[in-house]
Amino acid sequence: MNKSWLLGGALLLSLAGNAFLGGMLLGKPAHRPMMASMHPGADTPRLKHMMQGMRQLPEEKRQQVREKMQQYAPQLRELAERNRQEFQAIQQKMLLPELPRRELEADFARQRELQGRMQAMNQQMLLDIAGLLTPQQRAGLLKSAKH
Repeated sequence: MNKSWLLGGALLLSLAGNAFLGGMLLGKPAHRPMMASMHPGADTPRLKHMMQGMRQLPEEKRQQVREKMQQYAPQLRELAERNRQEFQAIQQKMLLPELPRRELEADFARQRELQGRMQAMNQQMLLDIAGLLTPQQRAGLLKSAKH
């Protein structure tokens, strides 16, 4: 298989995982089992540390963070869905007897553009969330994310 195709697939899975991971981190503990089943490896030590960091925030801040994530969620879901569709189209074309190289190059370009938009939106959301927190709260979340 082509290394760039595998790398593109890994990047897609990573971005999709990041979108869901944010929701899992900020969800109430009662929702965690459902979300954990949607994301393999959700019981990793790193995720547990990050969840602990979120639990240390006051409820008012957690609610503000949840609201900020909900504000971005529809756009992120739409981009993730479009990215998934691009990935499926690429997969189908890669399996054709004749490799449609130009079409695949255009598909990969669209996929890179979508992934860039998703990453930019995720970063904007993180900046918005960071703006809600005190420097000490941000430091606590960053510390918990390093484990």
